[in-house]
Amino acid sequence: MTSLNEKAQDLQKLLDTVEKSISTLATSRDQVQNAIGILEEAGGITIRARDTLKTSAGYDGNKDRLAELETRYSAALEKLDALVNNPATGGVNLLKGESLTTSFDSAGKSQFTTTGLDLSPEALEFRNPDFSSLEKVQDARIDVMNAIDIGTTLRHIISSDLMLLQTRQEFSQSTISTLSEGAEAIPVGNLGDEAANLLALQIRQQLSDTDVQLAAESQQHLLKQF
Repeated sequence: MTSLNEKAQDLQKLLDTVEKSISTLATSRDQVQNAIGILEEAGGITIRARDTLKTSAGYDGNKDRLAELETRYSAALEKLDALVNNPATGGVNLLKGESLTTSFDSAGKSQFTTTGLDLSPEALEFRNPDFSSLEKVQDARIDVMNAIDIGTTLRHIISSDLMLLQTRQEFSQSTISTLSEGAEAIPVGNLGDEAANLLALQIRQQLSDTDVQLAAESQQHLLKQF
């Protein structure tokens, strides 16, 4: 039977994994927000192109201006592609549709997975920039709006999963603290299995009586370790 200190050490190893995932999710969320910002920039360019085409001079009188806007739009898509294809954070690139798996037990039976979405222009099926007519500019704007919707969805997924893991982190930290305090409370001459088991039972009851809200069944698994 492992001691309370050993249980705390085992739990700390799992907590380290959770904290690594939290860092990956937080960075990925910022990257998604940057991607959405680039898409909004591209959307603004399509609006300027539309307004330019609607002037009395039309396309023939604004070719240079429209060519400039088309170049800027292409540059925005290239910027998006470079962002999405940056080296993966924590070995996982959620912006390329990869998945991040967090284990909640040493056996890997209790896991939580965050599945990303591919935000690259190719995956989002952007059409080649062409600002020669209102219809084609509108096509570009539709591409941008659809991409923003997908980016917003990914941001929501990441933010939601990040909150869950942060709740898990707080719960685990509280449990480790309780275990450590419990280990210190056992007299040095009574460190046998029976004393440890009795205190573990008391700790389990204490944790069960707290107001901590478990975010998932994986946290119920944590209590069963005592």
